[in-house]
Amino acid sequence: MGSSYKVLPYDLYCPSVQSVLPTHVCKHCGLYFASNVVLKKHIIGAHKITGKCQPEVGRVRPLRIAARRQQELVTVITFTENVEFADWVDEDDIDIRGLTIPEDESDVKMPVYSINEYISSP
Repeated sequence: MGSSYKVLPYDLYCPSVQSVLPTHVCKHCGLYFASNVVLKKHIIGAHKITGKCQPEVGRVRPLRIAARRQQELVTVITFTENVEFADWVDEDDIDIRGLTIPEDESDVKMPVYSINEYISSP
């Protein structure tokens, strides 16, 4: 199972992500990244001079958008029947036409309560 990787991914034996492991591994250095966003940043930062490592991240059509922060979205993608996977993806890498995008988490204000308000609440 793990013999095809230069460095074993830490999620190798996690059944819910085994189908996406190959798309989260840098083709040049073999490092595993938990999300395609971080993989893409690694490729741009570490391999921009060599140009040997190109991201496999293409424009995909997600099932739905679960969350948003800055220029990244948590997309839910269906790989096979009854198998869904959520991953952070750059907004430019997905086809979002017709999908409802949640409000940016940074725009949601956290309520501030005093100690007295906190103690008096149930």
